[in-house]
Amino acid sequence: MQYVPLAKRNEVNIAAMFGSTPFYEGLHASVEAGIEAVLCSAKFLALDAFHTKALPVPTRRAANGTRVQDMAEEFEWFRERFAGEIALSADQHQPISVLAKNAYVISSWLGSAASTSDDPLLHAVLRSAFTSNELRSIPVVRWRLIAP
Repeated sequence: MQYVPLAKRNEVNIAAMFGSTPFYEGLHASVEAGIEAVLCSAKFLALDAFHTKALPVPTRRAANGTRVQDMAEEFEWFRERFAGEIALSADQHQPISVLAKNAYVISSWLGSAASTSDDPLLHAVLRSAFTSNELRSIPVVRWRLIAP
């Protein structure tokens, strides 16, 4: 799996991407076509950008030029998986944890996990990061054990 290098991350407007209905339509179509890695990559990007915050609600431009909410079923499909309402398997958490390790964001995610106990996706990905493969060198931080 590849990731966006740190120097280039500010060039990608993640909030705009996740606030776009065509993004969710393409994501859903890719998963339906059997490309599961796309879902893991999208979850990684969402976790990194929004941590424990809600996803931005997609909008579209109305005929009069204003922006209106566009709650497509594909957005709801992703939101349920991001919010942990539909649980993922351990095999689905592992690629997200690999991306997090490669992007060196485990430390910041630990800080977010320590401040909230109600984010099942974040906690599951961190468990996967510490139980599979080796962790890249991360600074030692104080954190509480994440219960299974």
